[in-house]
Amino acid sequence: MPYAGVVALWSVLVGTLPIGYNPGYPNALGIILGLVFMAISIYFLGAPIVNESGNFDIGTELYMKISPDVTLSMIKEDTAAYHKAAGPTTAEKVLDDDDAGDDSKEDVVTGVENVA
Repeated sequence: MPYAGVVALWSVLVGTLPIGYNPGYPNALGIILGLVFMAISIYFLGAPIVNESGNFDIGTELYMKISPDVTLSMIKEDTAAYHKAAGPTTAEKVLDDDDAGDDSKEDVVTGVENVA
């Protein structure tokens, strides 16, 4: 999402234009209104850092519709698949097995044996 554009939009709408047309418009009111409107914009336009459905923010989703990006599509699908999977991942299972107290485990990633 082009967040700088959102900041510029609200700065002009609640700061520059009102002060230009009405010299008695308090600067503090413009700052407070700008902060409020930016917070509301972030709440409605922003997306969580890791969205369980794999969706990105509105700007990235529009970009993907206009110019399909294979890498972003893969990330989106992998994120959704991760959250839809039932139970822990392989890495989480290995960590749980290590906590069981066995001194000798085979490392899943490298295939070498760990001896504690």
